[in-house]
This record gives sequence, structure tokens and C-alpha cells, in this order.
Amino acid sequence: MIVNKPVRVSDNKENDTRATQMVFMMTVMAWMALITGVVICLFNLHALTHSNTGIMVGIGFLVGSVYIYFIGKAMGLLDIRRSERDTD
Repeated sequence: MIVNKPVRVSDNKENDTRATQMVFMMTVMAWMALITGVVICLFNLHALTHSNTGIMVGIGFLVGSVYIYFIGKAMGLLDIRRSERDTD
């Protein structure tokens, strides 16, 4: 059974701008984490050992930035698919 749902144009535009802002903010946070990780790693290069807490934290920021970036992009893509599905 096919049900036609009324869709208001203003709601779709509002959802699109919110999704765009969310993806943008996640991208900004990912870049900030990446830059923070690089700076921390550069300041702690004097001893490349597992006991160097500073370099371990820096590597954590580097890895975390990749996760933040991909999660943000995935959320944006899922929102696009959801809005396409809702308009059909």
C-alpha cells in the first residue's frame, strides 16, 4: 500500500541546512584534532618509546581525527539518503 505523505518545502530546507552544518562542524573538529595531534607529536619527538605519554596522546589525536572525519561524512551521506527516501 502506497501512502502519499505531504512534505513541506521549508522543513526540507531546514533539515538540509542542519545536516550541512553538522557535517561542516564534524569536519572542523576533525581538522582541529589532526592539527592538535601533529603539534603534540612534534613537541614530543625526543624519545620515541611507548612510555612517552605525549607522543601516545598525539597519535591518539591523529587516529581520532580520522574517525571523526569519517563519522561526520557518513552521517551526512545517511541524511542525504533519508531525505531522498522521504521525497519518493
